[in-house]
Amino acid sequence: TPNNGPAQWQLYPNPVTSGPLFIGGSAGVQQAIIVDAQGRQVAQHDLNGQRALPTGRLPSGLYHVILFDGNLRESHSFLKH
Repeated sequence: TPNNGPAQWQLYPNPVTSGPLFIGGSAGVQQAIIVDAQGRQVAQHDLNGQRALPTGRLPSGLYHVILFDGNLRESHSFLKH
């Protein structure tokens, strides 16, 4: 179920260069799915509460990341340089 309230998580830095994309917020993230601008899934990470998403293998472009924690689902966009 999507979250319609205030954002639970924030992504930084955005844009990201070669390092990880960090997830800020109070709730732990269990899973993250990264989708490219064409809607293709390019990565899936089981985070189990970790706060960093690797981005080094992603080419430059616009991406969407869908974050999951139990019943909570939230989508964010980020730019990879």
